[in-house]
Amino acid sequence: MDKFEWANNLQGTIRMGKNYHDYSLSHRAILKTTLSYELFPFLHPSVKLLGHYWDRIHGQDNDVILPGGIYPAPVTHPDLFGGRKVDLLFGLRIPINNGILKGQSLELEGGFPIYQYLKGPQPGEQWRLAASWKWRF
Repeated sequence: MDKFEWANNLQGTIRMGKNYHDYSLSHRAILKTTLSYELFPFLHPSVKLLGHYWDRIHGQDNDVILPGGIYPAPVTHPDLFGGRKVDLLFGLRIPINNGILKGQSLELEGGFPIYQYLKGPQPGEQWRLAASWKWRF
């Protein structure tokens, strides 16, 4: 079992205060669970579930509202923001175990949403691809 690695991560953003238009974006939460396996010392494939939660905008920008409280377009309505999403991601980590770059790794990851609920006219995600270089010091 020492070749398996299971990691969980909870990340959040707490909005404090409002901007000069008297509104703020919502708090956000991200929950991530990852299972990886050391296939070879130089190759670690992984699978990840990544959950996102965000809510409506609090307050409103009165500069984008028409007289009588009418929103000229759906993107200006603060209730039409927020949503929930779960992504399924597949990755490869290529650790460097020798030489001057020892302790560093290249990580490649790609995936797609398996659940997506978006309130209002927000762009949905069809897929994602990421590459990163990591080192420890």
